Amino acid sequence: MGSILCQQLKESPATELLCLNWSRPPQNVLLVKKDSSEAATNALKEFAEHVKLTYSEVNLILEKSVAEELGDHYDFNVYSANTLQHGNSAYHDKVDLVVTFGGDGTILHASSLFAASERVPPVLSFSMGTLGFLGEWKFSEYKRAFRETYMSGSETSRRSSLQDADTTPQGSKGDQTGWSSTAIG
Repeated sequence: MGSILCQQLKESPATELLCLNWSRPPQNVLLVKKDSSEAATNALKEFAEHVKLTYSEVNLILEKSVAEELGDHYDFNVYSANTLQHGNSAYHDKVDLVVTFGGDGTILHASSLFAASERVPPVLSFSMGTLGFLGEWKFSEYKRAFRETYMSGSETSRRSSLQDADTTPQGSKGDQTGWSSTAIG
């Protein structure tokens, strides 16, 4: 797994939203799910299989308890941090993006993994909990949500995807990635 990726927020000229701007697409993605939830477990499995099939260069990281729960479910590599030896700091220099499957408590748990870190990665959350104030994405939209996050601002990935995008009246390409449902810690 490579080192962490630089990201920044950029104002979108077309809207008042801030855009996530990657220096390159995220390589290391931490998947965090709601405990004791069959729906969240199934969603995580489906999401992981889609990401590895579509974005094969992405490394998936699971919390140790989730990795143990899933066992040998996958026929591809899934990583888990040794938090017993290194604590949550094992995630700090590796994770580019966090994806959560659950509710607000799951988002808060994922954020707490980076409480002692100088850098908190963006969080893409899928609302599967009881409250859902913090997460806007429904799991049924996971392919679109991840694609938009993955391609946000990364010049190497965006160029080909925006070639066919509509142009603004001035003739310049409009920003296609301004959206507010990725939380920036």
